[in-house]
Amino acid sequence: MNHSFAYLLVSHGSRDPRHQLAMEAIATLVAARLSQPELSVNGMHNGTHLSEGDRALGRSEGQFQGQFHQSEAGILPAGESAFAPPFSEERIASVPLVATAALELQPLPLHAQIQQFAERAIAQGYRSVKILPLFLLAGVHVAEDIPAEVAIAQRQLGQRIELKQCTYVGFYSQIQHLIVNAFEVPDQIPVNATKILVAHGSRRSQGNDTVEAIAQDIGAVTAYWSLAPSLEDRVLALSNMGYRDIAVLPYFLFAGGITDAIAQKVEQLSDQFPKIHFYLAQPLGARPAFADQIAALLQSDDASLRLHCEAIPHGR
Repeated sequence: MNHSFAYLLVSHGSRDPRHQLAMEAIATLVAARLSQPELSVNGMHNGTHLSEGDRALGRSEGQFQGQFHQSEAGILPAGESAFAPPFSEERIASVPLVATAALELQPLPLHAQIQQFAERAIAQGYRSVKILPLFLLAGVHVAEDIPAEVAIAQRQLGQRIELKQCTYVGFYSQIQHLIVNAFEVPDQIPVNATKILVAHGSRRSQGNDTVEAIAQDIGAVTAYWSLAPSLEDRVLALSNMGYRDIAVLPYFLFAGGITDAIAQKVEQLSDQFPKIHFYLAQPLGARPAFADQIAALLQSDDASLRLHCEAIPHGR
């Protein structure tokens, strides 16, 4: 199988090792899905089903932690091979080049990471690289920082290879539905519990529109880690209104410092509001269903379901 594109998955970056482990797991899974489309589960395009790999791990269970208890989540178990089977020698050539990079907290700036990856792609015969930001909000990083870094890399590479920046994953309803569906564990949360959707937040105009729309769809209120209203603001207001069951839903891809801080905040709020029962969901993590959706976006024959990617002019 010949692949037209190499793929670079770009995240914000984190000092938390779980973040990079999750990114590497997703890259491996996406490569496997792209090389063997039959591994993807039918019906994944609408984001309403977990993959068989998820079911094998019992991913539909335990995503909510009663009260404020939190388990390890967000990365695949060490040595887990059910979702990314090892490639035989004869199949190595059929596996597309997929790697990860980060905007911040790396030894090299993003444009240098892109250049290094592009050189690998050129050496393997690729003519184009698709760069996919694994971000959920259209903030400054997505709208300004990443495009600037991609443009620098393209200038340095010249016409030897084409860089295409794709729309961030959080833009696509398939990914939004996948995250929301992961929150739905009715046997572990009261049906009448009030939901608070907690996102990082963006100060960019309209940067939080997606979060607000999702919250409206699932009957939740929003809170932001870096903006008002905060989680504490929302809990105080709901407490004054008499609510006694609150589900906190972190709108994040992977576990990390912020999701840990949210868990700590829920612990504090549980002490501060002893009459309220809190239920804390886990972020999506590097589950196979996420890789299924990314692969589907990258290779769909349906233009309405396919990633939108734009080439970066060489002289930009």
